Amino acid sequence: MKMDIQQLIYKMAILLGIFLELKWLVISELLVTVIVGFVMFNIVCTGCSTGKLQRMVMITMTLVSEYLSFI
Repeated sequence: MKMDIQQLIYKMAILLGIFLELKWLVISELLVTVIVGFVMFNIVCTGCSTGKLQRMVMITMTLVSEYLSFI
């Protein structure tokens, strides 16, 4: 009986580790996507006004925080 509980704890720990790893991969992939998108936006829109750029940053950060709170 005691071995069964230990094995169950080990399996739960492994599953939790896999879940946290997948969650980290999703978050890091999202951050890379946001950074690449921001760099592309800067390259495409070098002549834009600073107000438009600040608005884009605010929208991006809002979307990121919403996504992270959803996870």
